[in-house]
Amino acid sequence: MTSKYSMLFSVIVLTSLSFCAKPKRCCAKIRYTNKKSGVISNYTLNVEVKNNKLKTIYFRNGGWLDNSHFTEPEFNSKNETEFISDANAKYNVILIDDKYCDF
Repeated sequence: MTSKYSMLFSVIVLTSLSFCAKPKRCCAKIRYTNKKSGVISNYTLNVEVKNNKLKTIYFRNGGWLDNSHFTEPEFNSKNETEFISDANAKYNVILIDDKYCDF
């Protein structure tokens, strides 16, 4: 009986740890499009990804976009995703490396 409880406890702990996984830091190519202003810009920036969803984009000036600015989009099998921000700008994101960019 004790071994069943130990096994159950182990499964619960391992499952809990998987939900606490840290975001993966990645380097990404990002295309920004603002239809209203006509601005189109391309960037290579650091991003964080967790559970295959974009969590945060970090800009070189110290700013960032996170889930207070967009609904976290999921990456497809080609490591690409896109979203519309709260400022109505479109972002296309392609992961290019599984570590932070070197600037």
